[in-house]
Amino acid sequence: RCEFEARQRAAKTLETTYTVQGWRQGNGELWKPNQAVVVYDPLNGFDNETLVIAEVTYSQDNNGTLTEIRVGPADAYLPEPFRPKAKKKASEEADF
Repeated sequence: RCEFEARQRAAKTLETTYTVQGWRQGNGELWKPNQAVVVYDPLNGFDNETLVIAEVTYSQDNNGTLTEIRVGPADAYLPEPFRPKAKKKASEEADF
């Protein structure tokens, strides 16, 4: 569990939000959560890194049609590992 939390917290520090023009990607598909995207952003240290879209917000106003996309490494969004519950041992002396 400690290893999982360390990886998840380290990955969450790399989350970044981008605003792009339009609601669609270059291939015509809408931007959607849980999609893997390749990001090249040397200012944030991403050199063609594969990141996961965590959140998408579409907007349309006087500034045009925009999409705000929050991305991060896949480790930031992994579910907590399954931990089976410890089985209780039956007491040797049962009260009847």
